[in-house]
Amino acid sequence: MPLPENSSSVDSPSREITHFVVVGFFSFIHHQIKSDTQNEDFEAMASRAFFDPVVALRAAPLLTSTCSLWFAWDQHFFLHLFNKPEIRSKSNELLPTYFGYFFRGGVTRVLVLLSLTVSSTLATCLVNHDSHWANGSLRWYTAGMVLAASHLAFVPAIAPKVQAVIEDTSKGQSTNDLDSWLTIHAWRGLTVDLAAWACFVVATVRNIQSS
Repeated sequence: MPLPENSSSVDSPSREITHFVVVGFFSFIHHQIKSDTQNEDFEAMASRAFFDPVVALRAAPLLTSTCSLWFAWDQHFFLHLFNKPEIRSKSNELLPTYFGYFFRGGVTRVLVLLSLTVSSTLATCLVNHDSHWANGSLRWYTAGMVLAASHLAFVPAIAPKVQAVIEDTSKGQSTNDLDSWLTIHAWRGLTVDLAAWACFVVATVRNIQSS
């Protein structure tokens, strides 16, 4: 009677099939995990390509100081029209009431923009301190922030002019007080406001060059 073949030789094909299935299964799982990771990395890179919060934070002081400077010159443009010789006499009647409404809305915008400039500068200097120090932009951010805050240093000189226009203390000659306000306003815009903006331009350019 012939002896049965060795059981190990009989089971060999089934073990090979099982091994192939197991290896294939884990290879599939590994491929899926790797693919998901790559997709997540790609999505993260794509999202940063459209919006990078770090870049936005670095550029925020330049954006807000640009808005402040633009608004300052808009104020000068629109208000100096009241002092045109051909309408100056009529302006003396309208200016106190108009300037009261204008100033209340304008000072709110100025303070909001100034607060955003200072706070965004502090934020980027804290979050990106090492990189700002390395590329030399830290001192420009600091200088820009100090100059932007110096906008408020003109308040003691400009506040009496504002009050004089609104209250018409000159009794019908408020355009003269507006002339004084426009002069101080122009000097403030050409000194601290423009200098702050220039500092933020340099800081932003240094960040772009080092990135």
